[in-house]
Amino acid sequence: MDITILARKWGVRLLKIALFLLMSVMVGRSLGPSRAYINYDVATAICVFIYGDANAETMYETYTNVDIVIVLTLTTVIYLLTMKLLKKIRNT
Repeated sequence: MDITILARKWGVRLLKIALFLLMSVMVGRSLGPSRAYINYDVATAICVFIYGDANAETMYETYTNVDIVIVLTLTTVIYLLTMKLLKKIRNT
C-alpha cells in the first residue's frame, strides 16, 4: 500500500475524531448544568439502582454519568447526520 494513501486514510480518521470531540464540547456547553435538565427524582432512582444508596457523593457521580451519556448520545446522532449529509453533498 502506498504511503500517501495510508497517510490520507489516517489523516481523515484523525480529522473525524477531532470533529467528534469538537461537537461533543459544543453539545456539552450548550446543554448547561446537568441539574437543569435531569430531574432530581429520576437521578435519585438511578443512583439507588446503581449504588444502592443516595448520598451527596453518589448523586454527584450519577449526575455526571447521566450527563456524559446524554452528551455522547446527542453528539453521536449529530455526528452521524453530519457525515451522512456531507457524503450526500460530496456525491452530488
